[in-house]
Amino acid sequence: MKYLLLLMSFGIYANCIEMRAGIDIGSGASKLKIAKVDKCKDKIEKILFTKDFAVEYKDDLRSRNKKSFSKSIIKKGRSAFREISSILKKYKVQSTRAVATSAFRTSSNSAVLIRYAKSLDIPVEVISQDEEAILGYKSAKSLTSGRKYLVWDIGGGSMQMSYKKDDKLLIYKGKLASVPFRAYVTKFVQNSKKRSPNPMSSKDVDKSIKYAHDYALRDIDKDLQKVIKTQDIDIIGIGGVHSSAILESMGKKGNYTYKELESFLKARKSLTDKEIGGKYASTSTSNLALVLGYMKALGIKKVIGEKLNLSDGLLYNK
Repeated sequence: MKYLLLLMSFGIYANCIEMRAGIDIGSGASKLKIAKVDKCKDKIEKILFTKDFAVEYKDDLRSRNKKSFSKSIIKKGRSAFREISSILKKYKVQSTRAVATSAFRTSSNSAVLIRYAKSLDIPVEVISQDEEAILGYKSAKSLTSGRKYLVWDIGGGSMQMSYKKDDKLLIYKGKLASVPFRAYVTKFVQNSKKRSPNPMSSKDVDKSIKYAHDYALRDIDKDLQKVIKTQDIDIIGIGGVHSSAILESMGKKGNYTYKELESFLKARKSLTDKEIGGKYASTSTSNLALVLGYMKALGIKKVIGEKLNLSDGLLYNK
């Protein structure tokens, strides 16, 4: 009898387990995560694979001052989708969800890439910035431990903050993100036509932080500003800016403080792209100034940074 019950329990468990993939097609990279998910409990059992594919969609639009993707970036995007498709087959993924964000919302020919992805059984959905914020909030739910939290997501082309208050999600939809802020620094702070602002002088850094600070105070809803400044809540940073540009570059895990970030920027500002290294060197230093400006404006002393993105939220049930 016990053996029969054991077999029945195992059968129920097996029916609940599903191999799922979440794909966050961001403005600077496509992020893939594959996980074993208990769909009955809506719980991620184990992350089996994760990889980022650098495709600078937003940078392509901005550098060319166009509203459509170039042939070269479409070729690069197709290559990333082919590699993703191959990985999905290798892991025998049963359910795939993929969302595209800011750059795909902006580009007039993003449908070309969406159709190509669908031909590889990757169903891409272009989501609104509201949906992006909601998904970001859901991505962080495994980290909260019952505490109140705000999710701060900085991508290549947009920035979101989301906080649940009285069963209502307060959402900030910002346009000042990694690529637009870098462009502001080079054009208006440095009066330059260069793609990268690196290296940055102390004056460049001070002006950049001030711009981000003043922009945050103007742009963020006063109710949300009040919550951040007065409530005892966790600020959870998701996306590549918090996890890679800041924590990994600092050699830290878990969290970073305003003071730590300030000191790190002072030490890093004089480095060139080559000295910084990596695919995202051109935004590396300006990202620090962007985050510092927002932290200063909102009185944020500490950010809990995790290597999370929208793909984590996609792994849960709809």
